[in-house]
Amino acid sequence: MNGPIYLDNAATTPLAPEVLSAMTRAMERLYGNPSSSHSAGVEASAAVTRARKGLAALLDCSPDEIFFTGGGSEADNWALFGSAYPNRRRSLVVSAIEHPAVLEAANELNARGFHVDVAPVDKYGVVEPHQLLHLVHDDTFLVSVMAANNEIGTIQQVKELARQVKRKAPEALFHTDAVQYFGKERLSLADGVLDLASLAAHKIHGPKGVGALYVRKGVKLKPLIHGGGQESGLRSGTENVPGIVGFVEAAQLMFRNFDTDRAHVVKIISAIRSILEQGISGLTVNGHPDQRLPNILSVAVSGIKSQNLVNFLDDDGVIVSAGSACHSTRTRRSHVIEAIGLPPEFASIRISASRYTLEDEAQEAARRIVAVVQKLRGAP
Repeated sequence: MNGPIYLDNAATTPLAPEVLSAMTRAMERLYGNPSSSHSAGVEASAAVTRARKGLAALLDCSPDEIFFTGGGSEADNWALFGSAYPNRRRSLVVSAIEHPAVLEAANELNARGFHVDVAPVDKYGVVEPHQLLHLVHDDTFLVSVMAANNEIGTIQQVKELARQVKRKAPEALFHTDAVQYFGKERLSLADGVLDLASLAAHKIHGPKGVGALYVRKGVKLKPLIHGGGQESGLRSGTENVPGIVGFVEAAQLMFRNFDTDRAHVVKIISAIRSILEQGISGLTVNGHPDQRLPNILSVAVSGIKSQNLVNFLDDDGVIVSAGSACHSTRTRRSHVIEAIGLPPEFASIRISASRYTLEDEAQEAARRIVAVVQKLRGAP
């Protein structure tokens, strides 16, 4: 085996060759500014329009409900800040295991005088509906619950949560961070239950620095970025044409090979889990046992530190993470791991596969993880 074994695809995925080709063609040919009226600009604008239609088709929504952004974090921030100011309500609810892009945006809104409530989760990382609804009232303008957690893979029943929220507070909007979910599970927005949904390209073998926000028709959202009035006046800035083209090429590729790729990652993760459970005593699998993404395996072992385990594995040629890549340099425990109540003496690592993960490499990585854990535990 040449080079390290990469098992951190929940942090970011390698660019698909087909995406690279599509982006290269766009960079070579679509160099015009999409806002320009000359032929080069019209050609670039047409490519963005085709991409918007392509993404909307995958999501079962209208193209004019898709707004391209600079990534998932921008989409999350826009959903929160953009919905906070067009109305007089001052309260929002987020779950305890949201991505930092949601939690930090909520903290900033709290500092600006808005009221933020945090909905707890159970030991599997599932948002408990009755506890969430207890926090929703007439002053709630937004509820944000991620479709699937980026660290432990637990899937939330966001549409059912949204329906219950709207029964209690009809004027409240419901946002979901679908960055990890999209492409690994099917997401249809045709029913209009969700008001806002964030997406990102680099989680599905697309480029970094491009994403999208779905905004249901009729939802009032203030711009986060002001300027030239691109994206129907709601997201200014010259469109990243090659990135947008690459994003939609990656999304179409994910769904074109959906069943095959899903079966592949299920087989990979199952093999890794089997080797770890046989070789590591007291291993705990984090997240919901069934209601989970197929590509993420989060495990906890006692007696060692998460970052030590990650570092030793890196030295041994296995790339995994201790949690969200957004906090890769932190020393504090993951807020997700704390929220599910994992005791502090347990180290937790996230293993995540993709269509490019090879079976023999994955099994070798699992054996190396077992050996490193035993070494750190002081086994002879």
